[in-house]
Amino acid sequence: MGNSREPTITVSEPQPAVLALYLRDVAGLPVAPEIPPLSPRVSTSKVGVLVDIDEASAEWDRWWGELMMDEERHRPGAAFDSSGQPVPSRFPVLGQLMSQVETAALAYSSERKREAAELRRERILNRVQFQILSEARPALLKWRRAREVSLRVTQLPVGGEFRQSRSEHHVVVSLNTYSDPHAYDAALRDALGWRR
Repeated sequence: MGNSREPTITVSEPQPAVLALYLRDVAGLPVAPEIPPLSPRVSTSKVGVLVDIDEASAEWDRWWGELMMDEERHRPGAAFDSSGQPVPSRFPVLGQLMSQVETAALAYSSERKREAAELRRERILNRVQFQILSEARPALLKWRRAREVSLRVTQLPVGGEFRQSRSEHHVVVSLNTYSDPHAYDAALRDALGWRR
């Protein structure tokens, strides 16, 4: 099967994902332990409302799964619908929690988004992405066929080196991983199923 689309790699830091992690960390929800805490850390506090932790955790897991599926489905050039945020109404327990911290969560998310955008501007000539994209194009002299690359990179402001391949079209990385060329290269290649 030939590759009719130009290889693409897009990078984003979706506000809903940052809000979800903020809510997880500030409320101390025991969910997604594989994802490090936000960086800079937010203080775990009493949110000011009593909720069933199991129910809140179950809602959070469903919300996170939906957010990551939305990220994966979002292809370059496609419209992105972020309605129903910061917490969709179908998650009433999370809505109660978010109502207590929404202003702080939105401020935190906006600051992280600005930092991520600055980092992407600094790395506008991202050599790792250019290398991956050049390897995806056919090498006519070597008779190599083109590889399909349509990869969505979701950046998260979490601590340390973190990467999670969600599919061959979606990888989640920390800002630290994005900043480190070797770690970022490994994250992209793992998501694509490529080896050097």
